[in-house]
Amino acid sequence: MKEEAQVLDEFKALFIRLHSVLGATSAAFFFALLSSGNNTINSPEIILATLCFCVSLPLNTSLAFFLSWFGDSKHIINRLYPHMPMWSLQKTIPTIAWYSSLLGFFFLISFYSYWFAIFSACSFIYTFCCLKNVVLKPFKDYLNEQIKTSHTE
Repeated sequence: MKEEAQVLDEFKALFIRLHSVLGATSAAFFFALLSSGNNTINSPEIILATLCFCVSLPLNTSLAFFLSWFGDSKHIINRLYPHMPMWSLQKTIPTIAWYSSLLGFFFLISFYSYWFAIFSACSFIYTFCCLKNVVLKPFKDYLNEQIKTSHTE
């Protein structure tokens, strides 16, 4: 039981940091947009980045506050963050928050150069594939252990 509480605390700390950072970068984007010129604001890439960061800002900050206030409740956390790998969750609130931030960064980079945006996307895909392999095995082991312990009870 103590190990489960430790895992919940680590999960809470990690995702509070993640959502806080993504929310803060979304807010920083809007602060930087205040000092930009008309040709920058009217750029299609900046408009798309603005739309993505408009989604990212409230979702990520709300999730960070939510985890701060209700992060000790295992049942609430399990309903918001189902026990599945991130790449199989396409319609959960945290996944939308993460993807909108990543797309916002992608569009912001594409404003400067499409080559940089392509390189950024390739880097993200490569990192995602590597992390998927690294994270998936321990996650499957953890789920199998949980299934075994639930059957023995």
